[in-house]
Amino acid sequence: MISIPVQAMYEQDAVTIKAQVGDLSVFVAWEAGRALLLEEALAEALAATEAIAITEEGAS
Repeated sequence: MISIPVQAMYEQDAVTIKAQVGDLSVFVAWEAGRALLLEEALAEALAATEAIAITEEGAS
């Protein structure tokens, strides 16, 4: 179960993302993610985390 503060943050993030890219883009990305195998999803998450770390490192 997700805690209420985490759920609220998730919902706000979802609203922000949909406003930026549109409902259809979010739907397509969500469905593509659902089609991934666990290993593929983990690899994508790790790559995204590394890209964020590199971006934040460069901004410092």
